[in-house]
Amino acid sequence: MSQTNRAIKAFEGGKWASILEYHDKYFEASAWLVLGINRFQVAKDTGGAMGEAAGTANHAAKLFTAL
Repeated sequence: MSQTNRAIKAFEGGKWASILEYHDKYFEASAWLVLGINRFQVAKDTGGAMGEAAGTANHAAKLFTAL
């Protein structure tokens, strides 16, 4: 929330800033999940880079857990 505008932080006691912060984190985690799914498909098709796919999916899981 450090990058959120002060006026938004002050609006309705910070309610909207919290909502924006949650959505920021949710969509970042979602993007990592989509990337992980794609990397698993590439690993399946090429027979390699499964570790990279697993690492990406693990990172997405950590981001979702932090919500």
